[in-house]
Amino acid sequence: MESFPMIKTITAAFMVVIAAFATLTVFIFAPYTVEAAGKEVNFVLLNRVTAFIDNVAIPLSEFEESFDVAKKQTPGITKQEVIEGMINRKLLIRAAKEAHITGVSDDDTIKEFINLKIRSYVLIKNEDIESYYNANRAGFEGRQIMDVKDEIEKYLTEEQVNKNLKALLKELHENSYIKIQLTGE
Repeated sequence: MESFPMIKTITAAFMVVIAAFATLTVFIFAPYTVEAAGKEVNFVLLNRVTAFIDNVAIPLSEFEESFDVAKKQTPGITKQEVIEGMINRKLLIRAAKEAHITGVSDDDTIKEFINLKIRSYVLIKNEDIESYYNANRAGFEGRQIMDVKDEIEKYLTEEQVNKNLKALLKELHENSYIKIQLTGE
């Protein structure tokens, strides 16, 4: 086999890659030494994994970037809230792609998915609007139901969309393997 040194090199490289993937439960290319084709190979820490959703990893660098942005927008937000939000986004994007729904960006894809798969099925009845109006009449400062009907319908629609979205996310979580590996907070 000496006449085929390239095959030995490719085989060694393949073994190194397999060893690297075996370490993904804690790190992406974690500090690790493996012997491949009689040679010792060392890995360098490039990025720790903070969470897995099935076979998709959320690297520490992506998490830290999202956490920094979230802290600026919502002071007091926790790391757990941010990682759960990231997981929810990935689950929704995956569900949208499975439904063949795409947008210009991930945000557009999620909005389109929610509009097509959740919002389009929400129907607010006139009785619901009247009931809400009567229960909250004091909050409308004397305005008549016809003046606030659209406002109430929009509120009730968003409330139902959020309820249905929460149920969908619960289902997506239950049907996925999710492992969070955060330290602190």
